Amino acid sequence: MMKVSVLVPVYGVEKYIEQCVESLFVQTYNNLEYIFVDDCSPDRSIDILKTCIERHPNRQAQVRIIHNEYNCGIGIVRQKGIDAATGEYITFVDSDDFIPPTAIQSLVAKAESGNFDIIEGAYRKIGCKHEKNVLPQHVSSKKRLRMLLCHKGNGFIWAKLFRRSLFTDNSIGFSDQISFSEDYSVLPCLLFKGRRTWTDDVVYNYRCNNFESYTHRINLKSILSGARANVVVNRYFIKHDKRRYYRNAINLGMLTVYRDAHRHRIPLSLFSEIDKILNYHSKNPIDKLFFRMFHSPTLSFSIPDKLFSLYRKFYIYSRF
Repeated sequence: MMKVSVLVPVYGVEKYIEQCVESLFVQTYNNLEYIFVDDCSPDRSIDILKTCIERHPNRQAQVRIIHNEYNCGIGIVRQKGIDAATGEYITFVDSDDFIPPTAIQSLVAKAESGNFDIIEGAYRKIGCKHEKNVLPQHVSSKKRLRMLLCHKGNGFIWAKLFRRSLFTDNSIGFSDQISFSEDYSVLPCLLFKGRRTWTDDVVYNYRCNNFESYTHRINLKSILSGARANVVVNRYFIKHDKRRYYRNAINLGMLTVYRDAHRHRIPLSLFSEIDKILNYHSKNPIDKLFFRMFHSPTLSFSIPDKLFSLYRKFYIYSRF
């Protein structure tokens, strides 16, 4: 029975962490290690975590808590979890979310069915107006990679199981410069290297009404972090001499950063900061047109926004 390391960042989640931890400790799969990384949480999160651990003596030997000396941000927190892990596989769980009792068992069973490196599961959106299950994309790995590169489909690091060596043997990891879109900075690289499959079993409950989470606090700093994530991916594909095969998808991913900046009302006067990071130079005339439209001080944003969505959709569904 393979060991699975469950990696959990902890910061400012005193309202949610008990439900998260309880869901981890009642897993039907038993060969686990739990690594909680405390990013200097300012509230009672760690006290609540310790209380939960005391309630489960059968799990205590499987738990490790890592305390950061200072607040590092989510990228470094995730990387510290990977560095500390000893399991053959790892899975990520954010401490404001929780997982079903059979989640890890379902993922492991799928991994063992074909010696896969990456297993994607379904997840359930909770706490929002329309709760629903979201299934993984039933597409080829090449199409899934292209979708991910241009920011379409599930780009979260959670609701998945990864072979740990996929990170360690391929120099894939999280950066201290990326605290937003950190998932994007590694997922395309992992999908490029790993053998992927999926299960329609719900393996994760995603809480979409925690407005204090990283994904709900989008500002210029977040957008610039997203730009850096795109640069990391671009450099990875250049390093492995594969960018030419994924050029269009990578360019669309970079253009999506400008689209997102508009959607979150980043002033056009600050787009130069994004330009400095992305250093965007596409030879594709359509990409050039969108770049100019996203930088236009006179054009209504709704026009390029709608056109870009159609263009990106056409690219995805015209491929494989």
